[in-house]
Amino acid sequence: MQLAQEVSTATTEVQFGAPVISTRETSTHLLVRNGQTAMLGGLVDRTQEASHSGLPFLAAIPLAGHLFGSAVASRSTTELFLFLTPYILETDSDVDKLREEVERQSKWVRDAKTQTIQPPAKPPLS
Repeated sequence: MQLAQEVSTATTEVQFGAPVISTRETSTHLLVRNGQTAMLGGLVDRTQEASHSGLPFLAAIPLAGHLFGSAVASRSTTELFLFLTPYILETDSDVDKLREEVERQSKWVRDAKTQTIQPPAKPPLS
């Protein structure tokens, strides 16, 4: 199986009146048995932001400016993980059986057909 992952994000930079899009991508080849789950990860995004605000001129006064303004800094890290379980379906009958099983097990799929998506009920406490 050949796979490609891509994550695109609009940045705060603007060129020619439009936001700059940051794209990260990777590709790989996998050998996986029928029904075996493979996990892929590694597309990490680290962002760091800083902003300053305050009263004009007063916030710029050396030593006393912090009394008239504030600074905020934030950092975040995200990583994309993919969990893939390939199934080899040889006949139309196999496709129909798998589709029916997925629909039977997933309340979300059944509700999507009627345009009302609700989370599945919580299992009873034992």
